[in-house]
Amino acid sequence: MEMNQEKPVVTEQPTGQQGTEPANKSVTGQQSAPQQPDRTFTRDEVTKILRNRLDRYQNSVYRKYGVKNLDEFNSLFEKAKGYDDIIKSRDEALETVAFLRNNINPDKYDDVKTYFKGKGLQFTEDALKSQLESHPEWLKKTSSVNQKPVTTITPVGTGNKGPITTGETELAKKIYGDDLFD
Repeated sequence: MEMNQEKPVVTEQPTGQQGTEPANKSVTGQQSAPQQPDRTFTRDEVTKILRNRLDRYQNSVYRKYGVKNLDEFNSLFEKAKGYDDIIKSRDEALETVAFLRNNINPDKYDDVKTYFKGKGLQFTEDALKSQLESHPEWLKKTSSVNQKPVTTITPVGTGNKGPITTGETELAKKIYGDDLFD
């Protein structure tokens, strides 16, 4: 014996009732039609109603995303997560390229990122270039300790008609020997 089938679960009031006055009362105060009784649903009826509503909602979601069932929806969702990962990797690569092109000190990468985030600025290479004017501390320091001066020798006959300076004479003596310049 199933007691759930016969036990009332939900009651529904007729629509249109407001306050304590019946919906079918006329302006003169007389009742024009008999009042409808409350509707009682069994547990199975409620389950069926809810299942139908859920099915309609699921189908509307599937139509919205162009899929036919839950498996296709999950597959689409996984692809979307992969797409987000690809976009994040691309943005990180563009950020690194911007740092390298603008000679940013690697120790300052986090400072630069924090600055842009704190100011609410979109990080782009052009935005980085514009901020470098006010933040030269982000740039790599070049050391002149290991750098040797570069001496350029102009080959004979290239049109350099200027006077030979003492530095050039001394350099020529070192290269060709002192005997040629006496």
